[in-house]
Amino acid sequence: MKTIFGAIAISAALLAAPSQAREREFYIAVEGGLSLSDEADVDFEQTNQGGVQPQAASAQIEAGLDVDAVIGYDFGVLRVELEAGYKRAGSDDVTIFTSRLVDNTNGVTGVNTFTNPENVTAKSAMVNALVDFGDDDDFQVYAGFGLGVANVDIPITYPGVAPIIEEDTTDLALQAIAGFRLPVSDRVDIGLKYRFFAVDEFEYVSTFGDTLEVDYETHSLMASVMFNLGRASRQ
Repeated sequence: MKTIFGAIAISAALLAAPSQAREREFYIAVEGGLSLSDEADVDFEQTNQGGVQPQAASAQIEAGLDVDAVIGYDFGVLRVELEAGYKRAGSDDVTIFTSRLVDNTNGVTGVNTFTNPENVTAKSAMVNALVDFGDDDDFQVYAGFGLGVANVDIPITYPGVAPIIEEDTTDLALQAIAGFRLPVSDRVDIGLKYRFFAVDEFEYVSTFGDTLEVDYETHSLMASVMFNLGRASRQ
């Protein structure tokens, strides 16, 4: 969570910086690329006697696909976007830290690591605020942040026992964005974008009745193509 707030604070500072005046216009964009490998932490909702949430498991998430579609408006100083996104990645090894996670009755003791042949998916709807730096007719860099909701599915199945998590859930999502873009014609820009995306402490109920809180984060590198709908020409 500290990482998220830090990214938002940096983005907010960038949004407060001066920017060159630009034409106001609508645009649409399609973006796609690679989400980097990461780890999802799974904790029990209840705290122990020391007031700390006991860790239930951790799941290694492989590199995967990250795509989105955007419609936005350039106000001249900043841009505001509506973004629909989809992420999909394989789940590699899962480590569980207590037999409680598998109902205490299946002969599982201590720390166990196993292969989890499942796909992790996230569908998101976000509102982004971005600011551009540079000439509108030339190379530009930009940065900003987004807020919205995401539906995340992280299925975990312990081999020979049963699914531990098999439902999806929807919760608040945050993201920080930075990138650059370059015009290739009067109406088309191409670019490259970095995105940090996070859904923290969203809840699942395991098949054995425990309420679990999961932290899901991704770092993505994405290519983008933007179509400027209101710009007739660049002078």
